[in-house]
Order: sequence, then C-alpha cells, then structure tokens
Amino acid sequence: SSSSSSSGTPKFVELTMKCLWKLTKALPDTLGNIKVEQLLLDIHLFLKAHPPASWKQRADDTPLRTMKTILHSLVKAMGPAVLRHLTLVGQTPTDTAVGSYLMLMLEKAGHSSETLLAAMELAAQQQQQQQKQQQQEEQQQQQQ
Repeated sequence: SSSSSSSGTPKFVELTMKCLWKLTKALPDTLGNIKVEQLLLDIHLFLKAHPPASWKQRADDTPLRTMKTILHSLVKAMGPAVLRHLTLVGQTPTDTAVGSYLMLMLEKAGHSSETLLAAMELAAQQQQQQQKQQQQEEQQQQQQ
C-alpha cells in the first residue's frame, strides 16, 4: 500500500501542474476574478516551503518553473501594478523570492529599477493608509 500511495504522488503533482498551466493561460482574461494578493501569498508560501535553491538537487523542477510562469503571466498582464498586490507577503517584498522574481521580470520587461522601487513605495504607503483606515473603523465600531 505504501508503494501505491507513493506512485500516486507524482501523478497528483503532474495533474496539479496541468491544471495550473491551463489556468495560467487564461490568466489575462480572468484577472478581474482572481485575488492577486492571495495568489502571490500562496506562491510565496510555496517558495518558502520549497526554496528555489533546493530544486537544483531534484530530478524535476517543473513545480518551480510553473510558479515562475504564473509570476511571468502576472507581470505581462499587470506590469508594475503587480507590486501593489504583495501586501499579504509581509516584510519587504524584495527580500522574498516572489518579490525578487517579480522585480527581475519587470526589469527584463524594460521597467527601470527606479520606477519599480517608486511603485513599491507607493504600494507600501497605500498599505499603511488601508491599515490606518481599518483601525479607525474598528475603533468607531467599538465606540458604538
């Protein structure tokens, strides 16, 4: 029974990758229906659990390449605006694999580092404003 469960794992991974590839192809058309923040967080958590350097020792790096393809599709569809959706990733996004990949892909797409850093600063300011607004709303609700 352990051999049947281990032989099922590669099949499950392969099926999952095929589903992700199909969804990635439709990404530009379905962007309005996707929670980009959650998608980036999920990719961040995947890369944290399976660091890019660890794939060098593996026979198949298809899952890592799939994550990079999803990020590339987001960059292609959204441009620098994708950086505004890193809010759930937490700390300085460029200190993460997701943020680093996005910055690299945006630079390769012709966006200057200065423009990208300015976009990230703006995103950070927006995030702070949202947090302040949420805190104010919570305080108002508690007072009522």
